[in-house]
Amino acid sequence: MRQPALVHRIPQRASNSRGHRGSSRRTAVALVALALPLAACGATAQSAQGESTPQAPTTVTVTDARGQVEVPSSPQTFVVADFGALDTLDYLGVEPTALPKRGLPEHLKKYADEKYTDLGTLREIDLEKVAASEPALIVLGGRSAPQYDEAKQIAPVIDVTAKKGADAVTTLKSTATTLATVYGKQAQADERLAQIDTQIADVKAKAADSGTALVLMVTGSKLSAYGPGSRFGFVHDVLGLKPAAPNLAQDSHGQVVSFEFVKQTNPDHLFVIDRDAATGQGGQAAKVVLDNPLIASTTASKNDNITYLDSQSWYLVGTGLTTLPAMVDEVESALTS
Repeated sequence: MRQPALVHRIPQRASNSRGHRGSSRRTAVALVALALPLAACGATAQSAQGESTPQAPTTVTVTDARGQVEVPSSPQTFVVADFGALDTLDYLGVEPTALPKRGLPEHLKKYADEKYTDLGTLREIDLEKVAASEPALIVLGGRSAPQYDEAKQIAPVIDVTAKKGADAVTTLKSTATTLATVYGKQAQADERLAQIDTQIADVKAKAADSGTALVLMVTGSKLSAYGPGSRFGFVHDVLGLKPAAPNLAQDSHGQVVSFEFVKQTNPDHLFVIDRDAATGQGGQAAKVVLDNPLIASTTASKNDNITYLDSQSWYLVGTGLTTLPAMVDEVESALTS
């Protein structure tokens, strides 16, 4: 049964006053505006037969880096300021309305289009533009997380920052589950995560007999090495490659090392991340920096086992439903080449 209209006719006094007529007209318009959403709610809540029907939830409670948070369910307008979260949402078929565009990885370049509001950089998103985009949800993480308190004054915030000590797969599963829950994409995320688990198991089996490995990040002419438990410890902690230097500092910036250190460590596999290439800064390419007799004397160099990784994926994105499988593929290719 159709709901009766909630607008009541208001008797008007007979008057020639324009002020009275204008006032009555404004009152009627206000009542109509009030009645429309109420009538719409009534139509949604009941079927044509007058029976109550369940409504989709308007909010959902998820767990992020700071605990439980209640956010809108499937918001149509939202901001994302974390490339790992953007990678995951893109895989799930969900597009933001605004994001920082500086440093966008190649596989996410479609978001450089002008239809998406540019918020600047991950480290300093433009909060005025965030507010102007009127988001129902804001997703922060890592580099953008320090702006959490200011962003929270604009809209509900999900913080996908990796927890200290968590490996890349644990972080991805947490982030993917949280974001998929918000958008009702749990089945799609679970299927992808299961595929990743299988892929990792295959690589881990190959890594057992592949010798030692060392992860280097090249910045200008400087080297930083990463071992188990570090930012790029994924190679050891998850994929199972034996560390050539097991006692490196577990720091997000790695441990500063020399060319002599690499020679003495003598890894069977050397995985290289070019930070300058990832961030678009000038300077010598990592291949040029490592083209010297000390590196050439290592087993990795002699056996052509120096792998230059996709630096944007490893340094800027880190974890994502598209990126992480690609990172695993890079390591697997190095082990089977």
